[in-house]
Amino acid sequence: MPKYHFIQGKIFIHSRRSSTLSWGLQKPVNSIYFECLIQNQMFNGNFCGLHCRPADQIRAIYIENNQKKNIIGLYNSTQHILHLHPKRQLYPQISWRKLWINLIQLMGFILIFLFCVFSFSAWQNTSFHFISVMADTLYFSTILVSIILILSLCAAPLVWLLYWPNFRKTAEQLCALQCSNLDIEGLPASVQNAGIFRINLNKNN
Repeated sequence: MPKYHFIQGKIFIHSRRSSTLSWGLQKPVNSIYFECLIQNQMFNGNFCGLHCRPADQIRAIYIENNQKKNIIGLYNSTQHILHLHPKRQLYPQISWRKLWINLIQLMGFILIFLFCVFSFSAWQNTSFHFISVMADTLYFSTILVSIILILSLCAAPLVWLLYWPNFRKTAEQLCALQCSNLDIEGLPASVQNAGIFRINLNKNN
């Protein structure tokens, strides 16, 4: 595991150019390679986006490789923008309210769909009885929703284990950047915003 070094101060971008980032089986994505000065030391970094103006106050973590100091995490405390490698993923913030809303919508869709199917089938057989159709609809809807919930509960631990190493690495970098206690929000989804996050000061105050 590489050792993270921490530095903070004012940043001055010395140069920047277009580059690419790739990892694992992911296709290369466009990025910005830059060289900068922090506390009279030269650093380089490569992120999908770079939100820094001259003399912005920053906190950064870097690793030393072949006598070069490579920034792997950068928090601009002036603009409240966090830069990480695009493969870094934050712990998902579960909203129980949204989960309940989605579950209710799913149940509603299944009920309406099955009611239409059973009604059409009963009408074709000229044996339409509202109570019978409704009973069948509720019965099969309960079975389907139960199966979906069971499969989701079984799959959730496997998905969590799959992403756990990435979550842990991200948590380590946030801790090294002293950003663990901040409320972090993703920017609008795009290639340029991959790995770029905004700090929500309203929730942190």
